[in-house]
Amino acid sequence: SQGIVLGATSDTSANRLEDYEEGDWTPTNNGTSNVTLDVRGASYTKIGRCVVLRFYIGITATSSASCIIGGLPFTSSAETNEFSVGTFNHNTSAGEGLCRIGINVNTINALSTNNNAKGWNQFNNSFIISTISYFTDS
Repeated sequence: SQGIVLGATSDTSANRLEDYEEGDWTPTNNGTSNVTLDVRGASYTKIGRCVVLRFYIGITATSSASCIIGGLPFTSSAETNEFSVGTFNHNTSAGEGLCRIGINVNTINALSTNNNAKGWNQFNNSFIISTISYFTDS
């Protein structure tokens, strides 16, 4: 069998790490007009079902549509109650906020700290930096 055996003296499937991957991904504006992204860095690490995303994007936007970042490298798990919340920082007066990945999606929603959607225009001439982890079924 292939993989790394963890914490066991016998090679059993429960103790074997067979899925490890690192790579880059491309954040998108999820089809929203009047939004331009300058991807300064976007990478991921996948260990088993767990995916850790890192991204740094510059934004120019006049659209007030909800800020939804697309292009995640793996669709999130379809399991009920498996959603992820992380934080982000950007350089405007709007301050910090939350990143949320829902169930069975390949997008990130940008929210205020009171859980309201943020519009793309709130990030105009600014950037978002974040790290967020989530589970996938693949």
